[in-house]
Amino acid sequence: MSYDIIILKPVGSRTDNLADVDEVLDIGDEALVLRSLGLVLPGCIQGVFVKDESFTIEGSLSGKPVTSIHLSLKFGACWSDSSFSVVQGLLSELCDSLQTHAFSVTDNTLISAPGD
Repeated sequence: MSYDIIILKPVGSRTDNLADVDEVLDIGDEALVLRSLGLVLPGCIQGVFVKDESFTIEGSLSGKPVTSIHLSLKFGACWSDSSFSVVQGLLSELCDSLQTHAFSVTDNTLISAPGD
């Protein structure tokens, strides 16, 4: 099973729903974004980020400069509620470093934002 996440930098005030995002800013040049991803989720763009048997995360970038990051979280054999807490912590760190917002593609809800 997988869970898809999109990371954007919305224009204007904070929104809790992806459907309310009308316009986005560039997240940054590809090198900057790859550095941030490499610190938080090493390997997620070139292959896969692995967290023991709990989960993996694969990612892709869109735009030059980057306007969105797409992550696919795949649940492992040892997935638990505490695993999602780990994922939220990683997303929080990434959103802080890039000043972005992470949304669930499933229901458009905000998962993480700078300062969370």
